[in-house]
Amino acid sequence: MNITLNIANDQELRAYIKEMIKGQVLSIAREDILTLVKDEFEKKLKQMDFTDFQKLFNKAAEGHIKGLISKDDLTGVARTMASKYISETMKDKDWDKLIDAAAKKKLNAMLEQ
Repeated sequence: MNITLNIANDQELRAYIKEMIKGQVLSIAREDILTLVKDEFEKKLKQMDFTDFQKLFNKAAEGHIKGLISKDDLTGVARTMASKYISETMKDKDWDKLIDAAAKKKLNAMLEQ
């Protein structure tokens, strides 16, 4: 029994087959890239002494920590804590007097120049 499949006029099937081929090519390429990166990384590590490795590790850790700290959820927590601290510290203060004193201090500094 012979089956002949002509996909020339079936756009949907052609698109599906193209996506399958693309997925296979990307999968193979991804594996090759991972192998190349792994090999290169191992080669670089073998050439490094401990102090170079420690510097590289510290730099990577610093970048990772900075990335964690700068995320919105952590800055939101810090902002909430700071605003709570400021509101508790300043709750019994007379804002009008504080603003007047700051304005006078700024004007005096400007006039002295």
